[in-house]
Amino acid sequence: VQWDGAAPSTAYDVERRRQAEKTASKPNRRVSGEDAHRMLTEAQARVDERREALGNVPWPEALERSRARLASPYGLPTIVTRESANLERWEMFMCVCLVETALMAPFEVAFLEPELWNFLFTLNRLIELAFLIDMIMCFCTAYDVPGQLAETRRSRIAINYIRHWFFIDLITVIPYDWISLYLDLGANIKLVRLLRALRLLKLLRVLSSSKLYKRYVLSISVPYAKLQLAQFGVLIVLMGHWLGCIWGFALRLNNESENSWLSSLIGGKSHGTWGPGGTYMLCVYFAVKTLTSIGYGDVVPISYEEHVVAIFLMLVGASTWAFIIGSACGLFASLDEAGIAARQTFDNVNSLIEEQQLPDELAIRLRQFFAQSMRMSRVQGYGVLLQRMTKALRGE
Repeated sequence: VQWDGAAPSTAYDVERRRQAEKTASKPNRRVSGEDAHRMLTEAQARVDERREALGNVPWPEALERSRARLASPYGLPTIVTRESANLERWEMFMCVCLVETALMAPFEVAFLEPELWNFLFTLNRLIELAFLIDMIMCFCTAYDVPGQLAETRRSRIAINYIRHWFFIDLITVIPYDWISLYLDLGANIKLVRLLRALRLLKLLRVLSSSKLYKRYVLSISVPYAKLQLAQFGVLIVLMGHWLGCIWGFALRLNNESENSWLSSLIGGKSHGTWGPGGTYMLCVYFAVKTLTSIGYGDVVPISYEEHVVAIFLMLVGASTWAFIIGSACGLFASLDEAGIAARQTFDNVNSLIEEQQLPDELAIRLRQFFAQSMRMSRVQGYGVLLQRMTKALRGE
């Protein structure tokens, strides 16, 4: 069976394609006349049953009908579809948790000492509980398959989640700071701090925000170039914050001794006079000027550990800044593609007029014609988009 490659417009078309592909994949074998008649009768009965169940309905309505069978008869959680309003609200809550993790986890590791049952300790446990609930929900959330109905079989959903995000999510729900408080490591302060640094693995959870971002982009009508520029702005802020926290953690690895960049900067004064907030601002100051390739030279590494961390920050900062500058230049050029094409067209028309020495009246008519034809070119481009849509979408 040959198909033209066009997207199916009805659920019945999808079912026909499935049956045809399944039949084409089976090896050829000899059957008797009675067996062939029986197989054709059964196949026709299945097709008629599917036709009656699905009908010649538009694609969105077929999706809703197929998802009416998602309740579990064995007491398991109901399969949740991507169109669920409750799932949308839960994902918004998870976005808030991801923002808190991306901002507070590095700050706590670099500048704060963990304490049992204070506000931040309780908040971290609640967020880890939310991440654990989200892992359970991922085993009960249908995922989209290109060109087909959403996958609602529990076994396929579980396999898909385990193959992609399960182990990353599992790492992020381990309470590393809680473990470090209960382990008896004696006077080995550096080992304790390295163990607490494992909490930075929770930043891997931020990778899952790409799924939420893709679904959010589909719900808004903003040019891609502007979205990318907004992403670069967020990336600069996050990188300044993260690199600053890494620079502050290097100070803690050095046990805040007199042989550190902070002691050299403040002239031997006590570190406690600055506090976590003041030290954080100095670290972000160093990180931002390293990220943007400024480098005033007033904050310099002193110890061996600080030199290693400074080299790492310079490499990461230079790579990030080069990527942002190069990508931003290309995006700025593509913000007004229609305007750029119009200016190039008018330049070509003016060159033609000058070389051919056309009269002024004809030159004005030529410019007016091309100014009006640009609008027609955009309309023709819309026609190409319409041809790529299904019949149901074109009808709507």
